[in-house]
Amino acid sequence: FGECAEHPPQLIESVCLDCAKLMCQQCILLTDHPSHHQLISTIDVFRASPPPLPSDNEQRHLVRTIELLHKRMLSVRANFVAVRDALDKHLGDLLTRSSDIRYQRTEALDSIRREVLTDLIHFEWSSAFYLHQRLCLPMGEYLVARANYERGREFLVPVLREQAIDEKELAKKWLESRLPSTVTTPLTVSGTMDVFPAAVGDRLGPRTELMPGGFDAAEPPAVVG
Repeated sequence: FGECAEHPPQLIESVCLDCAKLMCQQCILLTDHPSHHQLISTIDVFRASPPPLPSDNEQRHLVRTIELLHKRMLSVRANFVAVRDALDKHLGDLLTRSSDIRYQRTEALDSIRREVLTDLIHFEWSSAFYLHQRLCLPMGEYLVARANYERGREFLVPVLREQAIDEKELAKKWLESRLPSTVTTPLTVSGTMDVFPAAVGDRLGPRTELMPGGFDAAEPPAVVG
Protein backbone atom coordinates (compact mmCIF):
# COMPACT_ATOMS: atom_id res chain seq x y z
CA PHE A 1 0.00 0.00 0.00
CA GLY A 2 2.99 2.36 0.32
CA GLU A 3 3.72 5.31 2.60
CA CYS A 4 1.19 7.46 4.42
CA ALA A 5 0.42 10.76 2.69
CA GLU A 6 0.02 12.65 6.00
CA HIS A 7 2.89 11.14 7.98
CA PRO A 8 5.72 10.12 5.70
CA PRO A 9 7.74 7.93 5.82
CA GLN A 10 5.30 5.89 7.89
CA LEU A 11 3.86 2.89 6.05
CA ILE A 12 0.14 2.27 5.77
CA GLU A 13 -0.85 -0.49 8.16
CA SER A 14 -4.68 -0.34 8.33
CA VAL A 15 -7.75 0.40 6.24
CA CYS A 16 -11.05 1.80 7.55
CA LEU A 17 -13.95 -0.24 6.24
CA ASP A 18 -16.49 2.53 6.93
CA CYS A 19 -14.77 5.52 5.32
CA ALA A 20 -12.26 3.57 3.16
CA LYS A 21 -9.34 5.57 4.50
CA LEU A 22 -5.74 4.37 4.47
CA MET A 23 -4.14 4.93 7.87
CA CYS A 24 -0.71 4.50 9.39
CA GLN A 25 0.09 4.02 13.07
CA GLN A 26 0.24 7.78 13.73
CA CYS A 27 -3.09 8.35 12.01
CA ILE A 28 -4.71 5.86 14.35
CA LEU A 29 -3.16 7.40 17.48
CA LEU A 30 -3.05 11.13 16.72
CA THR A 31 -5.98 11.95 14.44
CA ASP A 32 -9.63 12.32 15.41
CA HIS A 33 -10.76 9.31 13.46
CA PRO A 34 -14.05 7.94 14.86
CA SER A 35 -13.35 5.13 17.22
CA HIS A 36 -16.42 3.15 16.26
CA HIS A 37 -15.19 2.69 12.69
CA GLN A 38 -13.94 -0.75 11.94
CA LEU A 39 -10.26 -1.00 11.02
CA ILE A 40 -8.60 -3.93 9.26
CA SER A 41 -4.91 -4.53 8.59
CA THR A 42 -3.48 -4.33 5.12
CA ILE A 43 -2.47 -8.02 5.28
CA ASP A 44 -6.09 -9.07 5.88
CA VAL A 45 -7.25 -6.76 3.10
CA PHE A 46 -4.76 -8.32 0.70
CA ARG A 47 -5.87 -11.82 1.67
CA ALA A 48 -9.57 -10.98 1.37
CA SER A 49 -9.28 -9.20 -1.97
CA PRO A 50 -10.36 -11.31 -4.99
CA PRO A 51 -7.67 -12.29 -7.52
CA PRO A 52 -7.38 -9.95 -10.50
CA LEU A 53 -8.91 -11.12 -13.72
CA PRO A 54 -6.42 -11.42 -16.59
CA SER A 55 -6.98 -9.08 -19.47
CA ASP A 56 -6.74 -9.92 -23.17
CA ASN A 57 -3.35 -8.24 -23.44
CA GLU A 58 -2.00 -10.31 -20.60
CA GLN A 59 -3.30 -13.50 -22.18
CA ARG A 60 -1.67 -12.66 -25.52
CA HIS A 61 1.54 -11.82 -23.70
CA LEU A 62 1.42 -15.15 -21.89
CA VAL A 63 0.84 -17.01 -25.18
CA ARG A 64 3.78 -15.25 -26.84
CA THR A 65 5.94 -15.97 -23.82
CA ILE A 66 4.99 -19.66 -23.90
CA GLU A 67 5.71 -19.88 -27.64
CA LEU A 68 9.07 -18.15 -27.17
CA LEU A 69 10.00 -20.47 -24.32
CA HIS A 70 8.94 -23.48 -26.41
CA LYS A 71 11.16 -22.34 -29.31
CA ARG A 72 14.07 -21.83 -26.94
CA MET A 73 13.49 -25.29 -25.49
CA LEU A 74 13.55 -26.82 -28.99
CA SER A 75 16.74 -24.90 -29.82
CA VAL A 76 18.40 -26.05 -26.61
CA ARG A 77 17.36 -29.64 -27.32
CA ALA A 78 18.70 -29.45 -30.89
CA ASN A 79 22.02 -28.07 -29.61
CA PHE A 80 22.15 -30.82 -27.00
CA VAL A 81 21.55 -33.51 -29.62
CA ALA A 82 24.22 -32.02 -31.94
CA VAL A 83 26.78 -31.83 -29.13
CA ARG A 84 25.95 -35.36 -28.02
CA ASP A 85 26.32 -36.75 -31.56
CA ALA A 86 29.64 -34.91 -32.01
CA LEU A 87 30.92 -36.29 -28.71
CA ASP A 88 29.82 -39.80 -29.67
CA LYS A 89 31.60 -39.48 -33.03
CA HIS A 90 34.83 -38.23 -31.45
CA LEU A 91 34.62 -40.93 -28.81
CA GLY A 92 34.21 -43.58 -31.51
CA ASP A 93 37.20 -42.19 -33.43
CA LEU A 94 39.32 -42.20 -30.28
CA LEU A 95 38.33 -45.77 -29.50
CA THR A 96 39.16 -46.85 -33.05
CA ARG A 97 42.55 -45.13 -32.98
CA SER A 98 43.37 -46.57 -29.58
CA SER A 99 42.41 -50.04 -30.83
CA ASP A 100 44.63 -49.63 -33.92
CA ILE A 101 47.57 -48.41 -31.82
CA ARG A 102 47.05 -51.27 -29.38
CA TYR A 103 46.95 -53.78 -32.27
CA GLN A 104 50.13 -52.38 -33.85
CA ARG A 105 52.02 -52.38 -30.57
CA THR A 106 50.79 -55.88 -29.77
CA GLU A 107 51.97 -57.10 -33.17
CA ALA A 108 55.37 -55.46 -32.64
CA LEU A 109 55.70 -57.03 -29.19
CA ASP A 110 54.64 -60.42 -30.56
CA SER A 111 57.25 -60.13 -33.30
CA ILE A 112 59.94 -59.33 -30.73
CA ARG A 113 58.72 -62.20 -28.57
CA ARG A 114 58.90 -64.64 -31.49
CA GLU A 115 62.39 -63.45 -32.34
CA VAL A 116 63.52 -63.86 -28.74
CA LEU A 117 61.96 -67.33 -28.54
CA THR A 118 63.70 -68.28 -31.78
CA ASP A 119 67.04 -67.16 -30.36
CA LEU A 120 66.37 -69.06 -27.14
CA ILE A 121 65.52 -72.22 -29.08
CA HIS A 122 68.70 -71.78 -31.10
CA PHE A 123 70.75 -71.38 -27.92
CA GLU A 124 69.15 -74.48 -26.41
CA TRP A 125 69.82 -76.44 -29.58
CA SER A 126 73.43 -75.23 -29.63
CA SER A 127 73.91 -76.26 -26.01
CA ALA A 128 72.42 -79.69 -26.69
CA PHE A 129 74.52 -80.01 -29.85
CA TYR A 130 77.73 -79.19 -27.97
CA LEU A 131 76.85 -81.65 -25.24
CA HIS A 132 76.12 -84.37 -27.79
CA GLN A 133 79.40 -83.73 -29.59
CA ARG A 134 81.37 -83.79 -26.37
CA LEU A 135 79.83 -87.13 -25.50
CA CYS A 136 80.22 -88.70 -28.96
CA LEU A 137 83.45 -87.25 -30.40
CA PRO A 138 87.02 -87.31 -29.20
CA MET A 139 88.31 -84.02 -27.89
CA GLY A 140 90.32 -83.20 -31.04
CA GLU A 141 87.45 -83.86 -33.42
CA TYR A 142 85.09 -82.00 -31.11
CA LEU A 143 87.24 -78.87 -31.22
CA VAL A 144 87.43 -79.05 -35.04
CA ALA A 145 83.67 -79.53 -35.33
CA ARG A 146 83.01 -76.67 -32.95
CA ALA A 147 85.28 -74.34 -34.93
CA ASN A 148 83.47 -75.31 -38.16
CA TYR A 149 80.13 -74.72 -36.48
CA GLU A 150 81.14 -71.28 -35.28
CA ARG A 151 82.27 -70.33 -38.79
CA GLY A 152 79.01 -71.59 -40.24
CA ARG A 153 77.01 -69.77 -37.56
CA GLU A 154 78.81 -66.49 -38.26
CA PHE A 155 77.73 -66.86 -41.89
CA LEU A 156 74.20 -68.21 -41.42
CA VAL A 157 72.89 -65.76 -38.81
CA PRO A 158 73.21 -62.62 -41.03
CA VAL A 159 71.87 -64.53 -44.05
CA LEU A 160 68.84 -65.79 -42.14
CA ARG A 161 68.14 -62.30 -40.84
CA GLU A 162 68.17 -61.07 -44.44
CA GLN A 163 65.60 -63.83 -45.22
CA ALA A 164 67.76 -65.33 -47.98
CA ILE A 165 66.06 -68.74 -47.90
CA ASP A 166 66.78 -69.76 -51.51
CA GLU A 167 69.01 -72.87 -51.36
CA LYS A 168 71.03 -71.98 -54.46
CA GLU A 169 71.58 -68.43 -53.29
CA LEU A 170 72.44 -69.69 -49.81
CA ALA A 171 74.97 -72.19 -51.18
CA LYS A 172 76.49 -69.51 -53.42
CA LYS A 173 76.91 -67.10 -50.51
CA TRP A 174 78.33 -69.84 -48.32
CA LEU A 175 80.87 -70.80 -51.02
CA GLU A 176 81.84 -67.18 -51.60
CA SER A 177 82.35 -66.69 -47.88
CA ARG A 178 84.74 -69.66 -47.68
CA LEU A 179 86.76 -68.94 -50.84
CA PRO A 180 89.67 -66.50 -50.59
CA SER A 181 89.22 -63.04 -52.04
CA THR A 182 91.79 -63.73 -54.78
CA VAL A 183 89.43 -66.29 -56.30
CA THR A 184 86.24 -64.25 -56.27
CA THR A 185 87.73 -60.84 -57.07
CA PRO A 186 87.59 -59.99 -60.83
CA LEU A 187 91.02 -59.70 -62.53
CA THR A 188 91.93 -56.80 -64.79
CA VAL A 189 94.84 -57.19 -67.25
CA SER A 190 96.50 -54.00 -68.45
CA GLY A 191 99.55 -53.44 -70.67
CA THR A 192 100.80 -52.52 -74.15
CA MET A 193 101.42 -54.60 -77.31
CA ASP A 194 103.95 -53.77 -80.07
CA VAL A 195 103.17 -54.92 -83.64
CA PHE A 196 106.07 -55.37 -86.17
CA PRO A 197 105.42 -56.02 -89.92
CA ALA A 198 106.91 -59.35 -91.12
CA ALA A 199 109.01 -59.85 -94.29
CA VAL A 200 107.29 -60.57 -97.58
CA GLY A 201 108.63 -64.12 -97.65
CA ASP A 202 107.42 -64.68 -94.16
CA ARG A 203 104.03 -63.29 -95.05
CA LEU A 204 103.62 -65.36 -98.28
CA GLY A 205 105.22 -68.58 -97.03
CA PRO A 206 107.52 -71.03 -98.89
CA ARG A 207 107.66 -71.64 -102.66
CA THR A 208 104.92 -73.76 -104.20
CA GLU A 209 104.03 -74.98 -107.67
CA LEU A 210 101.68 -72.05 -108.11
CA MET A 211 104.52 -69.68 -107.32
CA PRO A 212 107.43 -70.38 -109.70
CA GLY A 213 110.72 -69.07 -108.42
CA GLY A 214 109.25 -68.68 -105.02
CA PHE A 215 110.33 -66.22 -102.43
CA ASP A 216 113.23 -68.24 -101.05
CA ALA A 217 115.88 -65.92 -102.42
CA ALA A 218 118.13 -64.02 -100.14
CA GLU A 219 116.61 -60.77 -101.29
CA PRO A 220 112.88 -60.61 -101.62
CA PRO A 221 111.51 -59.19 -104.86
CA ALA A 222 110.39 -55.66 -104.88
CA VAL A 223 106.72 -55.09 -104.46
CA VAL A 224 105.35 -52.64 -106.98
CA GLY A 225 102.13 -50.88 -106.51
